[in-house]
Amino acid sequence: MLAGPALAVLIGLYFLPQSAWIGATAVLLGLIRAAFILRYLFPCYYCLLQDQLFIRCGLLRMEIPYRAIRKINPSNAPAASPALSLRRLEIESQQGKVLISPRNRKKFIQELTLRMHGRYELTSQETGGGSEVADQ
Repeated sequence: MLAGPALAVLIGLYFLPQSAWIGATAVLLGLIRAAFILRYLFPCYYCLLQDQLFIRCGLLRMEIPYRAIRKINPSNAPAASPALSLRRLEIESQQGKVLISPRNRKKFIQELTLRMHGRYELTSQETGGGSEVADQ
């Protein structure tokens, strides 16, 4: 994903001694594109709140109520999604499907399943906002 901007920077550095204007333009465009791509990827985390799953990846923010979740399946699908890894979970809800990549898939599934079925007891630490064990 960052190969294109990196290539533009390298080409710009190559041409810099021959033509300062062309080299500097290529470097600048490569850096701007890299910053733009990174802005859409970071920060990336998933937060299990009291009544919903909150997903944040760059500018994308999603809230999926636990009662709307139908299925949770492991996935390695390479589709575009708010996930920084190919070790993913596919969450199917009334809103559609979303792929996420929590660090600890097994623990995330356990906690999410408990919350979906209303069997999760909040600890005093979590009453303020939620659990971030699944953040990326």
